Amino acid sequence: MAYKFNPFIGKLDNTGPEVTALNTLGVKADLATIQAIVGPSVGDVWQADDTDIFYLWDGSSWVSLGTLGTPGPTGATGATGADGTDGSTILSGSGAPVDNVTGSDGDFYIDTAAHTIYGPRTAGAWGVGTSLVAGGATTLGGLTDVDLTTSPPTNGEALVYDSVNSEWVPGSAGATAAGSANQIQYNDGAGGLAASADLTWDNTAKELGVTGDLNLDDGVGGNTTTIQAVTPTQDRTISFPDATGTVALVNGANGTIQYNDAGTNAGDSGLLYDATSGSLSVGGKTVTTDAPVINLSQTWNNAATTFTGLKLNVTDTASLADSNLLDLQVGGSVKARINTDGTILSPDVTNRTAISPYNAYGYGVDGSTNVIFAPVSQPTLKLKTTLTSSTDNLTLDCRSGGSIGFGDALPDLLILREAAGVLKVTDGSTGTGYIKQVPVLTANLPNAATVGAGTRGFVSDAGTIAFNTDIGTGTGTPSANTTIPVFSDGSVWKAG
Repeated sequence: MAYKFNPFIGKLDNTGPEVTALNTLGVKADLATIQAIVGPSVGDVWQADDTDIFYLWDGSSWVSLGTLGTPGPTGATGATGADGTDGSTILSGSGAPVDNVTGSDGDFYIDTAAHTIYGPRTAGAWGVGTSLVAGGATTLGGLTDVDLTTSPPTNGEALVYDSVNSEWVPGSAGATAAGSANQIQYNDGAGGLAASADLTWDNTAKELGVTGDLNLDDGVGGNTTTIQAVTPTQDRTISFPDATGTVALVNGANGTIQYNDAGTNAGDSGLLYDATSGSLSVGGKTVTTDAPVINLSQTWNNAATTFTGLKLNVTDTASLADSNLLDLQVGGSVKARINTDGTILSPDVTNRTAISPYNAYGYGVDGSTNVIFAPVSQPTLKLKTTLTSSTDNLTLDCRSGGSIGFGDALPDLLILREAAGVLKVTDGSTGTGYIKQVPVLTANLPNAATVGAGTRGFVSDAGTIAFNTDIGTGTGTPSANTTIPVFSDGSVWKAG
């Protein structure tokens, strides 16, 4: 018959909601937590921890069952029950058990002298016992392939195998250790011990010494790791794993320089070292922000030291004349270079596709203010100097066909060589150019002998206008602002 819980009387009867089974599930913090349970089943019971009240789900709501009452008094002791069947007993003694005498049916018996167990006893009989020692022997002497009587063992001996009699007999524990102190023993392949100075163990320092490579295997026939030894220049200590548990392994292709990538060793195909040539190759990436391929910085802080920021020292035992100490390119095209004699060279992108030995070319940005350097062997414009002191002079050498131009945009004044010993001035094209000399007072002319014969000038207060007449002692009545050309004959200034 199914019972129902009646909350009005606080117990099960046939008037409350029908509950066929109670399922006490545990404790929740409070009633609100119990009411928040999704999908309870009829008969589920939870206790609220804050009030100790039990709540029952009747299918539509949580019904209070109240709290546990005070335990009632202990009831009277019941009548003594009937004796049960005796259980099995494990007996022991020195010697085998006696049938129908020792123990009862169902018991087990251990013979402590022979290390043998019997049982269970059935119908008074113990049957054949089972040895608790492998092979049934109780001592080494009891083993069928051990002989301790022919040559009784002495202190420190061990069992060694006698292959003639096919038995174990007392004897030496093993062969004498090979090699020197601390050398590790190993099987020489012929059943003997061998040792080597290349494999040692220092038990005091707890150090293993290995000369040569050390191969580590995973033990399942997979990959191996080789710790390779090279000839060191001084003592080295390698600690692994490190503080983070990481052991760095070489990464990348042959020649790849290693760097720290978030705590792991990494290599990049653009950063290579060629051990054969001793050369370093750096291949930059495609970037969208300023990121110099080589970004160097240094702080110099000693006024008594001559510092060098960047240095390349080449031993030029043999090389082509076109060899470079520096070669700057854009898109594979040479933009500037310094050859082995220290000449700074740059290509003429208009007239040249390559740079020949000892040729120098220069070009401006818009072509309107260019100073062009033709081949060094026949330069259009060349600066020459052998400056070794502050008294030396700089010479500007402008060869045939070359000119010096002046102007704000395109040159409107050119000075060029017309012929041997002839200087020509033009308007920058085919027109005539002019040379302007600023007139001075006669008293301000330099000494005629100092400037030498042939020097020309203009004066604004000449005392004569007669050609080839000494302007200082000449005749005539020129106006006060008479301006005439003059020249030095090597001793005085004359009109003309």
